[in-house]
Amino acid sequence: MKFKPLFFAFVFLVSTGNLFAQIYAVDKGATFISGVASFTSQGGELFEDYDGNNASTFNLSPSVNFFVAKNFFIGGGLEFAHEKQGDYTSNNIGLGPQIGYAFGNENSTAFPYFDVGLRYYGMNIDYGSDNSEGSGTDIFFGAGIVIPVKSHLGITFEAGYHMMDIKEKETDTSYSGNIFAIGIGIVGLLF
Repeated sequence: MKFKPLFFAFVFLVSTGNLFAQIYAVDKGATFISGVASFTSQGGELFEDYDGNNASTFNLSPSVNFFVAKNFFIGGGLEFAHEKQGDYTSNNIGLGPQIGYAFGNENSTAFPYFDVGLRYYGMNIDYGSDNSEGSGTDIFFGAGIVIPVKSHLGITFEAGYHMMDIKEKETDTSYSGNIFAIGIGIVGLLF
C-alpha cells in the first residue's frame, strides 16, 4: 500500500518533466552554445609595414543564448581580438548581452536567425615604445543560419554589422568605426 503513493509521485514527476521538456532546437528552454573563430595572416608588399612585417589577426567569439519562449532567445557573448604587426600589438575584449529570434519548428532542418546586441569593450594597444588603453561600446546587428549536422551539434554561418565607439584613456579622444563581418562556427544545441 505504501508503494502506490510513491509510484504515483514518481510517475507525476517524470510526466511533468516530459511535459515541459524541449522538443526541438529553438523550443522554449533550449540553449545554443556557439563559438566562432577566425585567423587572418596578411603579407606581401600590399600588407607589410615599412619594416616588412606581416599583419596577423585572431578573433574568438563564444556566446550562449537561452530560448525564453519558442523561437525567441536572450543571451550574452564574449569577443576577443588580437592583432599584431611588427611592434604594434592590440588586444580587445568585449562582453555584453544580446537578444534575437530564430525561425523554425520541430520539423525544420535549419534555423535562420537574427540578433542584436551590445558589447562593452576594453582595449590595450602597444606600439612598441608607447602604450595606450581605451574602452567603449559595440552595437551590432547580425543574421545567420544554424544547420544541425547531428542531433545536438550544428554549424553556423553568420554575418554582422558592428558600430563601434572607443575612447582613448590618456587623451580622452573618441574614435568610431563600422565593421561588416562574416563567419562560420560550431553550435551546441541543448534541448
